[in-house]
Amino acid sequence: GPPARLYNAIAERPAESRHENTLPYLRTRALSLFFCIVCATFFYKVGDTEYTSGFIMAAISLTLWIVGAFVFGLFGAALGQLGLFVILTVINIAKHRPARDGKKKKSRIVR
Repeated sequence: GPPARLYNAIAERPAESRHENTLPYLRTRALSLFFCIVCATFFYKVGDTEYTSGFIMAAISLTLWIVGAFVFGLFGAALGQLGLFVILTVINIAKHRPARDGKKKKSRIVR
């Protein structure tokens, strides 16, 4: 009957294409979704605290995750998030660096 034909069609597929139904594949997808949500939440809070909008940072994080995951896999998506974190760190360091005028400021300790 039809269920037997469907089963035979699935069983006749090459082994590489049957991996979608295995537990490690599902674990990898669940892990990817979990880390995607965690990273988006983290960058939302960073954007809300440090910048004007958390939604923009969360959208950038999600975009990097999706592009990284489709192009390079889970490792590429994680590298995209790490890259975003490093870029934001460098921007914050450069933005808050005191001006170098060659003079040391004296501390004003009141005793």
